[in-house]
Amino acid sequence: MKKVALVSVSTLKDCCYEKLISFYKEDILVSCIELESNNAEWRKIRQHRVTGSRVYKLYTYSSNKKPDWKNKSLSYFNPKSFKSKYTNHGIKYEQEAIKEYEKYTGTTVTRCGAVISRSNAWMSYTPDGVIVTNGKPSLLLEVKCPYAGKSKGITEVLSSLKYIKITGESVVFTERHEYYAQIQMGMAILNISSTAFMIYASSDSSFIIFDVPYNENYIFNILANVKRSYCDKMIHYICSEEIENVQKENNIV
Repeated sequence: MKKVALVSVSTLKDCCYEKLISFYKEDILVSCIELESNNAEWRKIRQHRVTGSRVYKLYTYSSNKKPDWKNKSLSYFNPKSFKSKYTNHGIKYEQEAIKEYEKYTGTTVTRCGAVISRSNAWMSYTPDGVIVTNGKPSLLLEVKCPYAGKSKGITEVLSSLKYIKITGESVVFTERHEYYAQIQMGMAILNISSTAFMIYASSDSSFIIFDVPYNENYIFNILANVKRSYCDKMIHYICSEEIENVQKENNIV
């Protein structure tokens, strides 16, 4: 993560620089320990930061031949609430899956809220769970509960997933996928070298757990690219929006 902090960007406007600096003044420890996912403060922490679940889409957008960074930025910083039967299913069974993980591995999973990078405070990550050893995070847990698992067992579910390939007993993660980038960013922020990736089928509580190692070069290239996009093309729209809101509050036309 220190390498990402050293990535150079264009000279920031004063307002953008002040906004970026403000991220480093927040209580990072409190953000990690006390905040629960999906409450108002958690959403506030994430709103203007690059997050694990959205980093890959920002990365791929940078190669757009006709980008509209204003609209992209405004929609990114002001996301609309989205729910579907797929997301609802995942949320509903995540805790059940984590309990099965704890039972199977004999470990305790620690839950926390939005973890903010100390060296790159414009980034945050909300892990599904972390295994702590000797007081330090040692393993990241990422849980996916595909909707197909509502009626199918894990073997059938796996055959329908596009982000993994199974060869014999080996499971290979597709690198060109948002889930892979998501967990790589999580490991970078938490300084963890491995992720236990769990895919859970709720129909019969069957699951698979496989190891995903940290890929430093992969995530550095993504985060360096996204940092340039964020600082050079996006952050000023936060400033503009905040100035506009202040003007409205003070009835300034």
